Amino acid sequence: MPAPEIKWKVKGQPLTQSDRLRLLPDGSLLIKEVTRKDAGDYACRAENSFGQDAIMHSLVVQAPPQPPSISLSGTTGTSITVRLKSPMDSAPLHGMTVHYKQDFGEWETTQIPPTTNEYTLEGLSCGTRYQLYATSFNSIGTGEASDILNTRTKGAKPGVPPAQKFIEVSQNSVTLHLSAWDDGGCPMLYFVVEYKARYVSS
Repeated sequence: MPAPEIKWKVKGQPLTQSDRLRLLPDGSLLIKEVTRKDAGDYACRAENSFGQDAIMHSLVVQAPPQPPSISLSGTTGTSITVRLKSPMDSAPLHGMTVHYKQDFGEWETTQIPPTTNEYTLEGLSCGTRYQLYATSFNSIGTGEASDILNTRTKGAKPGVPPAQKFIEVSQNSVTLHLSAWDDGGCPMLYFVVEYKARYVSS
């Protein structure tokens, strides 16, 4: 029986061989270092003088998930709320991880369900810059990270009040009206009061 002529089509296009994708002597197709881009339909057609036959194979590539998207929804003095969109993937998604840190701080993480569309990080420092990014994970592993989101919680350093509202002087005392200070949107932690006697010549 004459050997058949084997032809392959990759996603509807005739096979173009390369170092990574090539036809073997027995007519089978070898794909090396498979990636997501290789997923799709592979059609094989065999023909000789007695007739022809064809078969279609659908290749599904299972790999760590694509990165999710992350965007800012809102901030308060102690929290940051982000919107999350999980990637569409062939393998079931098990969850997402939000990574966050203050500028020059250490990274911290929190895991959330894959169906979460919005998440709030609480207990953050007031008036502080933060960096955030997200990853997704499935049974195969953790995928690549999203782009980094740079934002800050609301609040600023205290504002100095006018002297006439802050200091009240009498003959033998000085009263400081601490409530006159603007807290900048962040709770006051403490005040430092420094004073000294004024030099009086004899």
